[in-house]
Amino acid sequence: MIASRRITLGWLAIAPAWAAIPAALAATGPFAPLPQPYRLVRRVERQLGESGGKLVVERAWTIRFFPQGRAFAVEGALTGVTVDAPPALSALAQIERERAEGGLFPMLLDGAGQMLGAPQTRNDADLAQAIDAVRAKLSARPTGSNDRAQAEQFFAALQAAGQTVLAEWPSALFAPSTLADTTERSIDLPDGSQGTITVRVSAVSDPVSGLMQRFERQVSTAYAGQIRHGRELFTLAPEV
Repeated sequence: MIASRRITLGWLAIAPAWAAIPAALAATGPFAPLPQPYRLVRRVERQLGESGGKLVVERAWTIRFFPQGRAFAVEGALTGVTVDAPPALSALAQIERERAEGGLFPMLLDGAGQMLGAPQTRNDADLAQAIDAVRAKLSARPTGSNDRAQAEQFFAALQAAGQTVLAEWPSALFAPSTLADTTERSIDLPDGSQGTITVRVSAVSDPVSGLMQRFERQVSTAYAGQIRHGRELFTLAPEV
């Protein structure tokens, strides 16, 4: 059985959106980016194993907003990548440094600053489906109450389900208003134990322009006394 507390989050996958702009794009609040370059930074931190080590990847873009009727086009160029990882993960760190993340820009926003053109939302129900898929896969395998390898397998599967949240940019990234929400899901695992995934999201926007200044998501996965954390932080400010 899966338990849920507060269905508050919605996620969208990023995709270029240069199709026809809808005839009516009603803005729900102020969204007035200045005609100047902005610096967008995304920092992702993932805890690695029981040692507490981290993989930290930070990317920065120079972006600009261009009015398109009642919508906005966003153009951007990657300006820097930094990766901090343990020596044992040097190969993975190099892959992250070389990954261009092409296709993020250009993108299209509606008049309220929400991303357009994403094929499907990822909300609390999507996270539940991801957990269900993990549970079904694990239940098909033999259980062993004292099997450490199996426990690690369960925990890794929970982590993978939780980290899907950080894999995709939120549709409200550029105009999230100011918020602080928590969503928690628990799942009964095949060995009779229980795991939990907790997602916390907070955001601060400029009250004049409506533009995001800071957007943070934290994902915590807990199972059998172990906890792993993941964190994603976006910041946006005029480029100097």
